[in-house]
Amino acid sequence: MPTLLVVEDEPVLRASVVRGLSKLAGVEIVDAGTKAEARKLIAAMPPNMLISDLDLPDGSGVELLVDLERRGLRIPIIFASGFLRRFEIPARDDIILLEKPVTLATLRKLVTQHLGGPPEHTSPFGARRLRPARRPRSPLGAPRREPRRCPGG
Repeated sequence: MPTLLVVEDEPVLRASVVRGLSKLAGVEIVDAGTKAEARKLIAAMPPNMLISDLDLPDGSGVELLVDLERRGLRIPIIFASGFLRRFEIPARDDIILLEKPVTLATLRKLVTQHLGGPPEHTSPFGARRLRPARRPRSPLGAPRREPRRCPGG
């Protein structure tokens, strides 16, 4: 099963992203709040994809590229930040830059595209979206009308 590493220092945002992406079938999600935690996870369990904030308390998410390259890993990476212009990010086909805020739907779509698996049909909270029921049609093809009741009668 492919592994996705999510690196985000804001605990509430990280929990929300992990919870939302965990609905994807066939993807194992691991998470870290710092560059140091992410490095330990990369060493212990090399991920198949990385989603990382750029501005981490102990460095930059871009520095994780060195750890990945040292292990011979060239995986899809999504860097998300509200401060993209402050960082020098190498131009590579496997790096996607997103400016925060990023919707969960966008992340789900990108993860599904890069890690494969069935298309996602659930909402972020796990409930299926259902289409409204169709009104019954008359034999002539026109929608049936509800009988009108006369007031007072």
